[in-house]
Amino acid sequence: MFLMKARRNAKKIFEEERKEVLKMAEEEEKKCLIEDESRRRVLKKMRVAKIEDYRKWLRRYLIFEMPSDFCDYEFEDADFYVAKEDLFLPALYGATSINLIVPRGVKVEYEKLGHNNIYFMKGFKNVGEFVPFYNDL
Repeated sequence: MFLMKARRNAKKIFEEERKEVLKMAEEEEKKCLIEDESRRRVLKKMRVAKIEDYRKWLRRYLIFEMPSDFCDYEFEDADFYVAKEDLFLPALYGATSINLIVPRGVKVEYEKLGHNNIYFMKGFKNVGEFVPFYNDL
């Protein structure tokens, strides 16, 4: 009798935990879809960065600061963009995040940075934690 009751309780707890895990997975999937859509929308206001875009920023940055990372791959394998016009950068995380070079005269606003990194040509400052140095720089 005791064993049967324990099994029923265990089954009930397992089922409740399973529902909770499924609910969390569904919420995470919705969040990813929203991030993907936000990324697609903001990418329309950018172009893919060329190595020279980043070199120009990095040369001036290195006068006063050091890179945060030394990467053993080339710049073309990185995910860098240049803002073509003023934009609002949504908080993006992980694979959806953006490394954005901002030319003088272009405004980029954001509420939360997420995992994005912003490299300003005006003042050669950055917002974020990632300042990579690639093999081909």
